[in-house]
Amino acid sequence: MIVCAALKIRDGIYEYTVCGLRHSDCYATLFDLNKELSKKARASSAVIEGFLTTDNEFLDRYEAYEHAKACGQIPAQLRYDKGVKHETVLYSEDLY
Repeated sequence: MIVCAALKIRDGIYEYTVCGLRHSDCYATLFDLNKELSKKARASSAVIEGFLTTDNEFLDRYEAYEHAKACGQIPAQLRYDKGVKHETVLYSEDLY
């Protein structure tokens, strides 16, 4: 199951994962931890938005959507609405 929103950040040497209820919370935490890395990450493709599972596995928004569907975390109406729009990404608002 999906348990929280997460950001995976690569700074060239290290890779970090920052978690939070919503992605905006993750960005706020990243900023509090390292302002310079936060600025660099937002200005580049160094950040991947996604989610963590109960197995502590990071999934990007597309993988997380498929995972959440398979786990029954997405209500039928929302699955239908996303299907009509051909939307295949997960947003934290889809879960909580």
